[in-house]
Amino acid sequence: MPRVGVCGRVGLIATVLALLASGAAAQEWKPLLPEDLRWIELPSYPGVRFAVLAGGPAEPGPFTVRAKFPPNYRLGPHTHTDDRGLTILEGSWMQGIGDRLDPANAVPMPAGSFVLIPANQVHFDISGPEGATVQVTGMGKSLTRYLDPADDPKTRYK
Repeated sequence: MPRVGVCGRVGLIATVLALLASGAAAQEWKPLLPEDLRWIELPSYPGVRFAVLAGGPAEPGPFTVRAKFPPNYRLGPHTHTDDRGLTILEGSWMQGIGDRLDPANAVPMPAGSFVLIPANQVHFDISGPEGATVQVTGMGKSLTRYLDPADDPKTRYK
């Protein structure tokens, strides 16, 4: 292992401290409690309630949102321009890969499940019979594209 001289160590320590300080200055530590969440319903997703925890899919950078889906809610085959992490917090969820919404080919995911959906992976989603609360993480600016424009809630519920 190479030895680092005193000057090298001082430079390394200064760099680490500068990185830590810049991260601390760029972000405020503030816990977000369940009662602090502001749930909204978007007209394009009737019955689904959303809460933004950090960032937002339409903004550059990382984001985390939660969504509460009513029972048996279906999202037709679609893709996202970013990798998406999906954690099932309550209820159950089904997700499948492919260009056709086919519950027989969906994987049931109970609360506590997680899936990482690669960018541009065609998939579909169905909430369970009791509904589901999911947490989604990704990197904005993110776009969702439905294979069939008729499946896109933004056009279906105008």
